[in-house]
Amino acid sequence: MLESLRLSFDQIINDPDYSAIYNLSEEEDTSYEPRETADGVKDFQIGRLIRVTPIITPSNASYKTLTYDFGIFADFVQDVKTYEILGITYLEFRIKREENLIGLECVISAYSNGYLGNYAKNNIISTSIEKIIVANIPAKSFEVQPFIEGVQTPFIEVYSGEVIPFGILDHSVFPSYATRGTLGQETISIIQGNAIVDPSLSILFDNLSNQSFFIKIMDNAPVGSQIKVKTSLGTVEAFYYFLVKKRQVQTIEIGGTDFDVQPLESRVISVNIAEYEDLTSLSSNLLYIISQGENLLSDYSVQNNELTFTVKEDAKPDSVISILALIDGVKSNLLIYTIVKIPIISVLIDSNNITNVERGDQISLTGFFLPNTVQDVQLSYFITSGTEYATINTLTGELSIGYNGLGGQLIRVQASVDGIFSNVLEFVLLATPVTFINFETSELYVIAKPGQVIDNTAYVNRDASNQGITYSFYTGGEYATLDPRSGELNINQDAPDESIIIIKAQSNENTEILIMRTIEVDANCPTIRINSHYNSVNQQITLNTINQSENTDD
Repeated sequence: MLESLRLSFDQIINDPDYSAIYNLSEEEDTSYEPRETADGVKDFQIGRLIRVTPIITPSNASYKTLTYDFGIFADFVQDVKTYEILGITYLEFRIKREENLIGLECVISAYSNGYLGNYAKNNIISTSIEKIIVANIPAKSFEVQPFIEGVQTPFIEVYSGEVIPFGILDHSVFPSYATRGTLGQETISIIQGNAIVDPSLSILFDNLSNQSFFIKIMDNAPVGSQIKVKTSLGTVEAFYYFLVKKRQVQTIEIGGTDFDVQPLESRVISVNIAEYEDLTSLSSNLLYIISQGENLLSDYSVQNNELTFTVKEDAKPDSVISILALIDGVKSNLLIYTIVKIPIISVLIDSNNITNVERGDQISLTGFFLPNTVQDVQLSYFITSGTEYATINTLTGELSIGYNGLGGQLIRVQASVDGIFSNVLEFVLLATPVTFINFETSELYVIAKPGQVIDNTAYVNRDASNQGITYSFYTGGEYATLDPRSGELNINQDAPDESIIIIKAQSNENTEILIMRTIEVDANCPTIRINSHYNSVNQQITLNTINQSENTDD
């Protein structure tokens, strides 16, 4: 007769499925010993395969079947099976690998339909209630590993300004099959080097996963300074030592925009160094070198590792400014800026309010530009209308009014540069009548030898250039030749003595305004001489006056 039934729980060692899940060696698999509470309750870790052995009293009692009941724990087990060995029904099951089971107490009961001879069937329930507690896999040691590659020395080398991320992962716990459990309760403390650790970022946990924190080395951390960090999980501790070293620059690159620069413009050059995410600690080491064109700059300065420069107002176009940067002996790329002309927006010419001109006037024109910072610009002046009445110096803008205008004509002047045209200035030529004609040498009666050349240049009251005057013979044309434009007289070699030549100079505008000169041929005269009978002051003569006095004798 079956008198009592109780259950015994044991883990199955060398479980290949469990070892595969946690990548365990045989030693790791067998190293765990379940703990037992004071009241005899054992704990088994999640994921473990458990064998249940029934213990009956008396040991020789027989029973037909043995049934196991998990109760509410049925949802938290898997791989359940029963088997018989020598008439004893054993139970095996695996605790699911779920962290929310940790700390859960589970009760498993068993009962049997027992028979003894011809006695009726009895329902026998296990006389003692067996309990197990699902336990976490405890950590014997753990490691908080900084995410820094190539760490092979006791000191982890870091740079000033660097942010060091840490991470706590499953594989950082020993034994390696330990579950996370309460590993989120780790702490960190800086036990050396607080002065060079930025408190704004130290021990910054990720609130979502609680698996990472950061340490930021301050930008001004001296080279060679040390930081000691302690991480702990319960009584287990791990230490890390950091050594601040000098950052070795491999490459340096400087950059800017718009490499065509005008006078008075400014540019900013920034620097990029792959080894430095934060450049604030570079100010003492970074050097900008203006290798060409420093004399073209009115100002330049460095602030926050950026170079700002301004081009002088008188910097010549096509001049070049070359700049590079240097740090720890490493040179950057070379930036080349080219000075370009300031583009002209508009051109203005001015005559100082002169609009009316007379023959022979000289007018100085002045040119202006916008913007007023334009340098080295040469205007080209030209006459658009009235070129027959005036000329202009294309470079200086000096306008010269001629003598062949009768008055009332318009003279228009304009200027241009780089395809930009100025305003148009308009001048009105005033009429200035001829009132007299004079010879440059005022003698009206001269004596000359045959073959002699006589200059008879005359001028009017407003025409010193001798234009607008015509020369002709009044009498004696057979004894000489006369240039009608210049007034030059050539006496024939065979001109007889006492022959008389009279020439007249008259204005093209007024035939009544003229002057005459009498030349007497005398082969024996040593030089040209003046006949005193003629009054040289009486220079303004009309045609009628000459007709009345042309036969006057000495």
